[in-house]
Amino acid sequence: MIVRISGDGQYRIDEGYLDEINKVDNDLAAAISNDDEDKFYQLLKELLSIVHEHGVSVPVEELVASDIILPPADTTWVEALKLFSGEGIIPG
Repeated sequence: MIVRISGDGQYRIDEGYLDEINKVDNDLAAAISNDDEDKFYQLLKELLSIVHEHGVSVPVEELVASDIILPPADTTWVEALKLFSGEGIIPG
């Protein structure tokens, strides 16, 4: 599976981490629903850490489609309110 972190690059990560990524994504959506900005930033860091720790960077010269696109680490609260609505940024 290929995950793109906006402004950071693409990572090849085993699909076994999809459930963990989805859980954090759903928790992010809940933090926003609950207007919990501090929790949002904590969870965003956790989400990106999963990809950084378990993924392998895709070389820039390799062109591959992204299965998931995540926001950058410097996403603001206002941007998050637009991105994470309903189920989160990852459907399902």
